[in-house]
Amino acid sequence: MHTSTFVTFLVMGLLYVPAALIPLVLPRRKAGPITDHGMGQSVRASMSLVRVTPVLLAAVVCTIVLELFAWPILALLPRMAAVVTPNAAVFSAVLSGYFLGSALVHPVVRSVRRRKGYGPLLHATLVVLAVVVIVAALAGIIPGVGIQVALLTVAMVFFGLLIGLATSISMAAVIFGAPSHSAPSVAALYWAVIGGLGPVGALAFILLAQVVVVWWSVAVCAVLLLVVSVVLWARGSFREVSAINRDALFPLCAESIHLRIP
Repeated sequence: MHTSTFVTFLVMGLLYVPAALIPLVLPRRKAGPITDHGMGQSVRASMSLVRVTPVLLAAVVCTIVLELFAWPILALLPRMAAVVTPNAAVFSAVLSGYFLGSALVHPVVRSVRRRKGYGPLLHATLVVLAVVVIVAALAGIIPGVGIQVALLTVAMVFFGLLIGLATSISMAAVIFGAPSHSAPSVAALYWAVIGGLGPVGALAFILLAQVVVVWWSVAVCAVLLLVVSVVLWARGSFREVSAINRDALFPLCAESIHLRIP
């Protein structure tokens, strides 16, 4: 192992030390009694509840769309960066753009929560997210490695912001929209959707990228996301999300940022 590689992994490992020490300095609290409310909820009952509750249905639909047509972009990101240039520093720069965008979710939610309902915001977020993915696909046809890297990095900044915003709102809608006695089973169903559809979407577009150029796979992903987002917007599928109190929704939207590493 090269010395530089060893030092890099050593520094990364040392960064986890403060986090490991946090439980030692936090005050201990006695756990409250365990209740069995909602423990008897079956998957079928949870699905029925989601179907008849507009807020929950909107959150699950948004999550399905993101898992099938948006998150796969992160799975394609290493190949996109490698096609532009095999330099590992380029992939790191592009990936840093995604993390930077994800970190901007907090201030964005803070600035818009007083002016717009979360329903219209979620509609607009998905449509603009599709446009951003289209811009990322255009990086494959623009000449010049420097321009391609810059365009891809900027696109990933907006991608991280928009997908983090949509994911945060949908997660908050699940938590605040479910009745208290059914919240655990509905949350389990929500995470089952993520765990089940996420790999399916990523695998589908990775296989497509092996058949055609990776940029075509990104373009297909963008077109599908755009078509589905426009249809959902036209049907007003996320309108009920605005019924949730924005002040109550804000803390979770600001903190529940999904950071996935490809």
